Amino acid sequence: MSSLFNDDEAIAWECIKIAQFTNMSYLEVKALPFDEFIMLKRLAQIEGHTKSEQGMEILKDNIRYMCTSPDVDKLREKYGKEEEHV
Repeated sequence: MSSLFNDDEAIAWECIKIAQFTNMSYLEVKALPFDEFIMLKRLAQIEGHTKSEQGMEILKDNIRYMCTSPDVDKLREKYGKEEEHV
């Protein structure tokens, strides 16, 4: 969050954004368990990114970065087999 907000204001702003996203009241959002709050915060951020091309690119990059194993077939297609580069 920007330095324009202190910690309490930043948390209040996050609650407001989640309340708008979920159509819940501010007090209902404040009463959520922490794990649910974080999950809804993440979903609201993802939904916000889907509204622009730049946001969609960010989401595509994040999905690619989260990939835990390489796509060996794509790598071989792009760079050739390992024996060809030795």
